[in-house]
Amino acid sequence: MLVEDDGHPIAHVDVSGHGAVVDLRFSVNAGHLAVGARRLLVDAAFDLPLLKEPRLVHATLPLGDVDLLTGLRSHCTHLDTRAAGATCLVEGDVSR
Repeated sequence: MLVEDDGHPIAHVDVSGHGAVVDLRFSVNAGHLAVGARRLLVDAAFDLPLLKEPRLVHATLPLGDVDLLTGLRSHCTHLDTRAAGATCLVEGDVSR
């Protein structure tokens, strides 16, 4: 899933499912993004059929990206986070 600005990719998320677990890998280009672009990316990922039922979510995102983390919190219950270098690892349950 890709977010573009003037035809240029600015952020994307790779989504894959493995049984009861869904992996989300967020990537955001350096620099300024339009307000709401990160939230749009999270919301689009959670609109996929794969995430319409209760499931465990494993997500990776850039460490310190509060907008992506806030978006994940709005879709998940019981969220655990930890840092791994420049990456934030997140585990949560989809709240549907």
